[in-house]
Amino acid sequence: MGLIAMSSIRTLFIVPNRGSSFIEQDIRILSRHFEVNCVPYRTLGLLPEILKPILTRAYDLTYLWFVYHYALPVSAACKAAKIPCVLVPSGVDVANNPEIGYGQMQFREARIRTKTSLRLSTLVLPVSDFVKRLVLRLTRPKLMRVIHNGIDTEKFKPHGAKEDIILTVAGISERNFLYKRLDVFVKSAKFLPNYRFMLVGKHIDGTVQRLKAMAPPNVDFLGQLSNADLLRLYQRARVYVQVSHEEAFGCALAEAMACECVPVVVRRGALPEIVGGTGYYALYADPAGTAQTIMQAFAKGDGTSARRRIERMFTVKRRELELIKALKSVCG
Repeated sequence: MGLIAMSSIRTLFIVPNRGSSFIEQDIRILSRHFEVNCVPYRTLGLLPEILKPILTRAYDLTYLWFVYHYALPVSAACKAAKIPCVLVPSGVDVANNPEIGYGQMQFREARIRTKTSLRLSTLVLPVSDFVKRLVLRLTRPKLMRVIHNGIDTEKFKPHGAKEDIILTVAGISERNFLYKRLDVFVKSAKFLPNYRFMLVGKHIDGTVQRLKAMAPPNVDFLGQLSNADLLRLYQRARVYVQVSHEEAFGCALAEAMACECVPVVVRRGALPEIVGGTGYYALYADPAGTAQTIMQAFAKGDGTSARRRIERMFTVKRRELELIKALKSVCG
């Protein structure tokens, strides 16, 4: 296509669901440049409706978030029709953590489907170097390029005075209890009784009662907040804690850093990739050690360096430039 106007590239954008901030961001990015038809994939019965226009070449490009079961028939149809197929692996779809029951690579059939989908694809775009390493444990795609998620630093920015608040954001569920190590966050509060710990996130099942049973009085369970209220809490919090088993990127962490929260994390998954030298590192699954690290962050931390790192490496503008360049290259 060479220098063809990108707005004429007919793009099928397939997602498992709408609503995730990073998916909605990509929909907006692609829609600014391409002619986009966004199809939320919910059931197997939708496949014929999706595959027919691919096989009849009604699209010039397909773009899929997550390498789930729909990726195999879609990538195969794209190969048959000679249409570029772009896959965005983003964590759970290529993860294998049987010790905490997380990741679809625990299952043989899913591994086979995912490996085949990655091999059939034209371009694979992991959201972090960590996710790239997970992909390479499975197979070597023909073409792969890391494009990090982007943070809107015009929206997520400091405002007002910081308070002695320690914050983490995660949906509260049985899966996240160990995956996000919410237990460690809650237990670490016992060692810092004079500080306020806040856990923000939807109560997905009854796991919040389990956490409340182990929580000291200085832990607040705020539930799911509006976007505006969450932003204000990022701006008020001095320290943001993410001590997960692993993270494919860590959007909430990066948003908090953009608001000049000092990050406290563990050296797992993509967390060191996002934080670099701007935060403090606790030992994994160690509540007492996490509390000590939080105190280091209070005593020595500077949230301005955390924000500068996000501005330098993880902005929406940077993702947009890199993403459109990559997609244009496979449509040429």
